[in-house]
Amino acid sequence: MNKNGLNESFKRAKMHCEYEEMSHNILHNQIIKSILHFLLQSPKLENTLKDEVLQVYHHFGDIKSIKLHNSLFRKVKLHRSNQHYRFVLDICRFLYESLLINEESTDEKFADFERDPKAMARLFEEFVRNFYKKETPQYKVYRENIIWEAEGEDLFYLPMMQTDISLENKERKIIIDTKYYQHSLTQYKRAPKLISGNLYQLFAYLSNVKKDREKETLGILLYPKTGQELNLSYTVKEYPIQIYTVDLNREWQSIHERLIKIVC
Repeated sequence: MNKNGLNESFKRAKMHCEYEEMSHNILHNQIIKSILHFLLQSPKLENTLKDEVLQVYHHFGDIKSIKLHNSLFRKVKLHRSNQHYRFVLDICRFLYESLLINEESTDEKFADFERDPKAMARLFEEFVRNFYKKETPQYKVYRENIIWEAEGEDLFYLPMMQTDISLENKERKIIIDTKYYQHSLTQYKRAPKLISGNLYQLFAYLSNVKKDREKETLGILLYPKTGQELNLSYTVKEYPIQIYTVDLNREWQSIHERLIKIVC
């Protein structure tokens, strides 16, 4: 309410309010609709998935389609009241960067982004972190910087440690390290083994994180399921470590139940 509105309220002994006209036709939704349009044009999209995308696309009937370019993503304003857009727009940007677009023509071609392991790893990590932010209000969910428990004159040479996902409440701290690999296991003398580097990294987090004796501290390695399902649990030098897979090809309800069960 502006100053004139406040004066008007005093004069009439009533509250005078002025409202901005609300519109769904905002940049956030325009980007989402345009990405949905690109997906519908992709010959690589399976028909069942295309049908689902089309259903979502129909909900954006009153939204303007726009020509996408990198600067548009920088113009998007996110704040406390519209944080729910963040993850969706992150996915949109990821998909846009996977589109081979000639901005001087009208030709768009969808790239096989599954061949980009770094991009898929980033997307998997963001998906899991945002899932827990939304679905586990009992935890504070964040990325955590961990300081090495080390002594010496040249500590600045030590690499920074940052968790993919930390979940914390009064009773527990859970450190989740997400890994997006074609295979969650390796082979040693024809026997399946866990990937040692992933275990070493998680153990480094657990052994250097700030200790709180009143909290249970747990480390989890989480992979998308590409082979056998993993439900493994160990204790390594007093630190509980668990290894799980989640099948992203299942129905959403199954994925939801799996991710909740892992941290509860």
